[in-house]
Amino acid sequence: MAKSAFLANMSHEIRTPLNAITGMAYLIRRGGLSERQREQLDKLEGAGEHLLNIINAVLELSKIEAGKFVMAESPVQVGGILDNVLSMLNARAQAKGLRLEAEVDELPDDLVGDPTAV
Repeated sequence: MAKSAFLANMSHEIRTPLNAITGMAYLIRRGGLSERQREQLDKLEGAGEHLLNIINAVLELSKIEAGKFVMAESPVQVGGILDNVLSMLNARAQAKGLRLEAEVDELPDDLVGDPTAV
């Protein structure tokens, strides 16, 4: 029970600044942006959404402990996931003088997974 309370409290503490970040990103987008700024803001919002999904996944631990966890299934587009990861990491790699590339073999079209794990 203490672990669940701790996780709920930490979730709230992390979500509060994350909501401020995503809210400010929304306001910035409404102000008009260049194409480069729009791309950068897309990455920021994507990273924020990814972080929120991680927080939600951590909170699922209490459901697992209570035996109430249900794994959701939805189509998974590995290429899209990989593109998102590369876009989030590319600027950091470039700042270090590195080139970030990914090479993926052909994958089946009918992959299924839990969207919060993706």
